Order: sequence, then C-alpha cells, then structure tokens
Amino acid sequence: MTRTQSTLGHIYRQANQSADNLAHLGAEQELDLVVTEAPPPVKLFVLQDVMGIGHLRDQ
Repeated sequence: MTRTQSTLGHIYRQANQSADNLAHLGAEQELDLVVTEAPPPVKLFVLQDVMGIGHLRDQ
C-alpha cells in the first residue's frame, strides 16, 4: 500500500458561484450529457470570482 498526503478543504457555495451555478444547471438538465463551451452565466461568475467580487446566494 502506498502512502499519500492529501488535504481536504471546504469552500462555501457563496464563495464559488461558478460551481454552484453549474450544479444548478446540471440538476435542471433533462439530457444525460450536455456539451457546451461555457454557459453565459458561468462566464460572468468566473470573471467575478477572479476579481474577488462576493455574492449573496438566493435561498
């Protein structure tokens, strides 16, 4: 058996709008596989994440 070193971290949904948005898009899909370059809302969230802009999540 090989030993490996790993680290586990938690990121709140509010801190990663891109992943949260993709998860919602995936949950709403009827098809098993959808191929896209980048859905328009995700592009905006990625840019905002890079810029360090925070978000409040709708409940």
